[in-house]
Amino acid sequence: MRAMTDDLDQLVATTAAAQGFSGAVQVTLDRAIVLAMAFGEADRSAGIRNTVDTRFGIASGTKFLTALAAGTLIDDGTLALDDRLVERVSVPLPGVSAAVTIGHLLTHTSGVYDYLDEEVIGDPDHFELPIAPSMLLGPRDYLPMLVAGPAKFEPGARFSYSNGGFVLLGLALEEVAGCSFHALIEERVLRRCGMIDSGFFRFDRLPPRVANGYVETGDGGWRTNVDSLPIIGGPDGGMFATVGDIDRLWRAFFAGAVLSPELASMFMQKAAARLGHPHSFYGHGVWIHDDGAGPPLHYIVGSDAGVSFRSSAHSDATFATVVSNTSKGAWPLIRAIDDWIRS
Repeated sequence: MRAMTDDLDQLVATTAAAQGFSGAVQVTLDRAIVLAMAFGEADRSAGIRNTVDTRFGIASGTKFLTALAAGTLIDDGTLALDDRLVERVSVPLPGVSAAVTIGHLLTHTSGVYDYLDEEVIGDPDHFELPIAPSMLLGPRDYLPMLVAGPAKFEPGARFSYSNGGFVLLGLALEEVAGCSFHALIEERVLRRCGMIDSGFFRFDRLPPRVANGYVETGDGGWRTNVDSLPIIGGPDGGMFATVGDIDRLWRAFFAGAVLSPELASMFMQKAAARLGHPHSFYGHGVWIHDDGAGPPLHYIVGSDAGVSFRSSAHSDATFATVVSNTSKGAWPLIRAIDDWIRS
């Protein structure tokens, strides 16, 4: 094992150096942590280095936790996949089809208008929220953006990744659970998984050990992402986590600490195919890559201005997580690690 992981150490160090990587990496093989490394700076102005205990934004990786929170309510019998969204929220949703279900939202097949449509916007570094970031404290604050345009297609017609759809899901979860979305994730996911270092942190009240996100300015400089994202994360993205806590998330999920075995299995099955990508599928809150060359690879991923994150579950015992506090930093490293594990 040591000789094999020496190759992995070298691969990570070489790739990180070549890319100028800033962030953290953790790899678990057969339930044993074989690599945990950090590079670059959490705060460039103060010269504070990243460590393996630094908390990074994970952007849309948050959707997996939103899906798990929904799953706990389904296991409780207080929510169902075929429940209609409009019957689970108390606010009007003009332009949202009455046929949209919780299951559609979880699988990105709802067709609802998306305020952050990744098929349209292009580079997230230059996306500007139509509402001031300081006003976005909870799912209800997003409502003007969520109903600002027409539906893309009829519910269930196809897959289209939808940030707005997950915010609508979070709105429903708040009403079903009778608490704030952030409290729901804390109680039903973070505590059950032992993710004691993770959470939703306001940009104007960041706790210790949190990395700033950095965006290239085009003149060789950098800016932080504080004005690019909601002041606090929500159902579609923006949680902070350590690489160790992401490892705990996978372990707890596969150990049955969050969902019932039946529901956990269903969440990891293919529910929708990504158009134009023959090996890419979506389950419930999780991506699936299946090219027939080996077992399907399950992963969660996030990309925002100043954030890149991906964590791969190669099995119920082997995980690879890379998170960066730059917009594209994670991709070369996670590709190299995933290829090494699959080789």
